[in-house]
Amino acid sequence: MPTNIPYTIALTAPVRTIERLASAALSPGHIVELMTTNLFRLNTRVGHPVARFIALEKEYDGKSITDAYAANDQAIVGVFAAGSEVILRLPASAAAVVIGDLLEPVTGGVVRKQLQGALITSVGTGDGTIADVGGAFNQTTLNNNFKDIADAVNGQVIFAMALEAVDNSSNAASEVFIRAVLL
Repeated sequence: MPTNIPYTIALTAPVRTIERLASAALSPGHIVELMTTNLFRLNTRVGHPVARFIALEKEYDGKSITDAYAANDQAIVGVFAAGSEVILRLPASAAAVVIGDLLEPVTGGVVRKQLQGALITSVGTGDGTIADVGGAFNQTTLNNNFKDIADAVNGQVIFAMALEAVDNSSNAASEVFIRAVLL
């Protein structure tokens, strides 16, 4: 992680907070979601909008943004508005990010550089290409084409914009922090 680690996740105020138990380990800067069991867990959604719920540090307990919550710990989570400046987490081996890059949420409570124009998922024989159905109608090819188009549209979820350049591509061991503005 960079040596200039800030002391707080929320870089702008005000921040509304809510507290719930953590279902498993999570750390400040992780994007979390509220489960039907009323527990927080790391974000599990890719390609779908997510709430701007970001785990905060337990400052009043003397904890910093590098201190993780364990399962069943009372987690403090910020509910942020668009335009808020925050510290988020990039995954290990993440592609290099430069200032102004758009960031999208992925599983594990982290963000990555948005895969602009990429078809992220494919089901069945969908392969990220739009194939010609040919002279003879082919329902399978047509269905796969629609699936690829839907994946491309649904897979582009902008969550934040990078406010600093971070290259974690050669670090396969750990997540790193990145300053961002939520969109």
